[in-house]
Amino acid sequence: SAATFDTVDGDVMVCRAGTALAAATATTMRIPLADGFSGEAIRMNRTLRGDDTETDPRVAARACREYGVRSMLAAVVRDRAGPIGVIKVVANEPFQFAGADADSLELLAVGLGALCQRKRAEAETARSLRMQREIVSFQQDLGSSQVDLPAMLNLLTTRSQALTEASGAMVELIVGDEIVIRSAVGCLGQ
Repeated sequence: SAATFDTVDGDVMVCRAGTALAAATATTMRIPLADGFSGEAIRMNRTLRGDDTETDPRVAARACREYGVRSMLAAVVRDRAGPIGVIKVVANEPFQFAGADADSLELLAVGLGALCQRKRAEAETARSLRMQREIVSFQQDLGSSQVDLPAMLNLLTTRSQALTEASGAMVELIVGDEIVIRSAVGCLGQ
């Protein structure tokens, strides 16, 4: 038996973590969401049990044969926004999972979803605090600065790009009837 945590990445499912056997075989696999067992669990937004991969049309049959998977169970992992992935257990024999296994896996999926949500919230909080510190620091730099307007605008664009992690930033000013770029950094649209 083996287990994986597969996440949605655009229109494919990608293995993000797994037991030794699963991780060694599945981390390179990118299975389209429209195909495969994990994608079906996401689309249906519910736990699925596949008793025999040789007869189950929901599985990626070629991949199951290649890795010796004969039965599987997948529980949807959700955060506040909805499904983000599945936790899946597989076995090399058919009919290895029962209703109690599905219940247990669903409980694990709820815990994993809560953990993912908390980690995202922590990352967002850290990013917000970093941005606030940068804004205060920038305001202090501008307030104590003796530089001319062009140098101040260059500082503004450079700090704005760094603060937002954007590929570029610019300052545009109205001059008469035109909008004129006064400072630009990074990669701006063609």
